[in-house]
Amino acid sequence: MRKLILLSLVTFTLSMVTFSSEYFEDMFKIIDNNSSSLRSSMNIFDPSNEGIREEYMTLGLDKKLDFEVFKQAVDGFKKVKKKKRNVLTIIDFSSSSSEKRFYVIDFDKNTVLYDTYVAHGKNSGNNYATEFSNSIDSNMSSLGFYLTGYTYEGSNGYSLKLYGLESDINDNAEARSIVIHGADYASPEFLRSNGHLGRSLGCPALPLEEYAQIIDELKGGSVVFIYAKDKSYQENSKYVENEA
Repeated sequence: MRKLILLSLVTFTLSMVTFSSEYFEDMFKIIDNNSSSLRSSMNIFDPSNEGIREEYMTLGLDKKLDFEVFKQAVDGFKKVKKKKRNVLTIIDFSSSSSEKRFYVIDFDKNTVLYDTYVAHGKNSGNNYATEFSNSIDSNMSSLGFYLTGYTYEGSNGYSLKLYGLESDINDNAEARSIVIHGADYASPEFLRSNGHLGRSLGCPALPLEEYAQIIDELKGGSVVFIYAKDKSYQENSKYVENEA
């Protein structure tokens, strides 16, 4: 009987491991299949520099986000093959945490859906994020392009999985439990009291007043780009053009 119980437990454990692996494979197959009806990002607007700048102005980002950050995000967005929707999130860590630097753009609707605050990792810097890492337990933010996954209830409440698409830059995101979640230290109230936002363990943390709606908008295959003025990233990313 004991052997039978032990065998059953082993079989159950192995089935859970298999399910986990197959789940992620199936999820990306679904994303790929759904992407077949996705309009090419090349057809959203004129992909030339002039066309991208026109879209930038149409979205009203000219007084909020540097054009070069937007262009870099759009250029990389067009290269992400597994995206499910024409939704792009830009997190601009060249701005301070006291500024709104989290932008959700819907190219189908041709609008900025959200423009809000976001916290960075506690070991990346104080008011500004200046240091970045892909290492486990670094408590730093990671730059680059991500694909969003599924939602779940975790230690930070309702959260959204992020899958890093760039080798040695952010591909440890899942192992590091880097997710989008809400936090009281990312709120305007915290900012007014402290002059800057609090910091996370590496996750892009959002204000509690908005995070659930934003997560629901981003889940299941949208693209996230985290930017900073970082020479190493510019030189090593396959998603951006190195002008050096």
